[in-house]
Amino acid sequence: MASHEILDKLFDVEKKAETIVASAQEEADRRVAAAKEAAEASFKAAYEAKGSELEAGLSAARQGADSEFRSELERYRAALAQAGSTRRASPPSATSCSPTEGPRLHGQPL
Repeated sequence: MASHEILDKLFDVEKKAETIVASAQEEADRRVAAAKEAAEASFKAAYEAKGSELEAGLSAARQGADSEFRSELERYRAALAQAGSTRRASPPSATSCSPTEGPRLHGQPL
C-alpha cells in the first residue's frame, strides 16, 4: 500500500470519527433538552400542586379564624350587654356623698 493510500485511509477514518462525534453530540444535546423539559414540567406540576394545597390550607385556616372571631365577638357583646344591664340594675355602692353627712365610702365616713 502506498503512503498516499494510507493517508487517504486515515483521513477517511478521521472523517468518520468526526461524523460519529458530531452525531453523538447532537444526540446528547437532544437528550439533555428532553430531560430538562421533563424536569421543568415535573417541577411545574409539583409547584402548582403544592400551591393549591397551601391555598386550600390557608382558606380553611382563614375560615376557622373568621368563625372563631365571630364567636368571640358574640361572647364579648353578650358580656357587654350583661354587664350593662347589671350596672343599671344595681345602685352605686362604692362612693356615696350626702350633703348632711359628708362624704362616705361603703357607709364609713372619710
